[in-house]
Amino acid sequence: MNEYIAKFLSYAGAPALLISVVVQAVPVIAAIVAIVWYLVQIYESKTVQRWLSNRQQRRLARMKAAVLMLEAKQLPLPPDMVGPKDPPT
Repeated sequence: MNEYIAKFLSYAGAPALLISVVVQAVPVIAAIVAIVWYLVQIYESKTVQRWLSNRQQRRLARMKAAVLMLEAKQLPLPPDMVGPKDPPT
């Protein structure tokens, strides 16, 4: 089946399913399936993925800035960030 036809059918099928629940043609579980489908579609959209990517990039930039500030001050690292010590010989 062509990818575009499958997308079209799924995009057209979900609202039809919600409408059929409103007129009580199918059980309420069908509405839950349609809502979950919409949430997945929203999460996978380019806009939401771009927002999540930008958020992650900003977070990494803040962490890098904090590391640079610590290095500039030459403060000792917290114990959990220090590697294992060499055993005494």
